[in-house]
Amino acid sequence: MHNPRFRDALSEQFDATEVQQIVDFVEKGFSLNGEIVVVSVFFYAKEHGKSLDEVFAVCEAEWMRSWKYQHPDIKGDPDAPGAAGLQNRVSLVNIYNALGIPNPHEEGRKIPKEPLIMKTRNSTYRIGPADENGERTIARDGKPLAFSRCKIIFLAKGKIMQCVPLGCADIQQWTTSCIESVTVG
Repeated sequence: MHNPRFRDALSEQFDATEVQQIVDFVEKGFSLNGEIVVVSVFFYAKEHGKSLDEVFAVCEAEWMRSWKYQHPDIKGDPDAPGAAGLQNRVSLVNIYNALGIPNPHEEGRKIPKEPLIMKTRNSTYRIGPADENGERTIARDGKPLAFSRCKIIFLAKGKIMQCVPLGCADIQQWTTSCIESVTVG
């Protein structure tokens, strides 16, 4: 582990065998930020009454789907640049959804459930209201997208929108350019 204090913190919440299992998983080669995120998954899941077996199952699924293919400098880091950061955020959404608990990493980035009109320098997007699963319609004025439904992972004025296209097997993730304005309603 990059930071030996993680082991001490884990020891306060988990028994010695569990700590070693978590450490072994994290030592698969996560970046420092990736380690922080993965260790926090175990803490947060425990607070919500999830078993270690449940957490390992979903984390291992994300390891096989994405993390094992990433460079160690960005592995697991949701703030890594470009598609790697997006993919790591998608992994976190997958983990927390599979565990059935709220994603603490998204709590500060509430995405309105209402319809949105979002403008970038070159495009205007019309995004429908979110359903109970966070899924919504999306359309771009003047130039159709390859998908018409998505789940927004991140949206911030002055930054970008990242989403997971639905019903489009060719595109796993999609990102806009810098957002200039967002109108809700």
